[in-house]
Amino acid sequence: PSAAATGAGSDVAAAAPADATFSVDAAPSPALLTKAAELRTEVFSPHLTTIGSRYLQTRRYEDELAEAAGAAVAVSDGAVVGVVSAAEKATGAWYVSAVATAPAWRRRGVASALLDALDGRRAGRACFLHVADDNGPARALYEARGFVAKAPDDLDPALSAGVALEIEGSDEAQALLFVPGAPAGAAKTAKAGAKKRKRAKRGGFAKGRRR
Repeated sequence: PSAAATGAGSDVAAAAPADATFSVDAAPSPALLTKAAELRTEVFSPHLTTIGSRYLQTRRYEDELAEAAGAAVAVSDGAVVGVVSAAEKATGAWYVSAVATAPAWRRRGVASALLDALDGRRAGRACFLHVADDNGPARALYEARGFVAKAPDDLDPALSAGVALEIEGSDEAQALLFVPGAPAGAAKTAKAGAKKRKRAKRGGFAKGRRR
């Protein structure tokens, strides 16, 4: 079965014109999450061929998205072309459970835009994810965003157990990557600094000297 949706009336993108654009919704509605769950089934569960099995898998993905600590959906002309979600784990860290992109939209910046939206929601928390050892392009994307390899044994025991559950039963060799969280108060300090610089500019002087 194809990883791209086909058929009249599908809300999952099957093809993408070269000049097509997309937008990202960082607070998707339940209706949009349903479409996103359908995309996940297409991308991650192509082995399911019966209507019943695909329906049940889609409902599972839909529940996961609805309960996520953060989720973002990429949409083009009403069709879902990408989705990402994260679950909150022990210590408050986030775990990115899956980044699904419609096949016709891969390598067009969808995954990066989705991760940008998720970054805006996680408020400086540490973030973990797994990537298959043989998925070089995905690993390169994550490493370019600051993710580095992390040994599970180096984690808090409760966090390590929660992260391990995410790939339980997988027959793929996978590496654990993470990006550290911001120090406590760093986000507020940065925001306050930006406001101070903005006020200074309006007042006719720049940091360190008067005009």
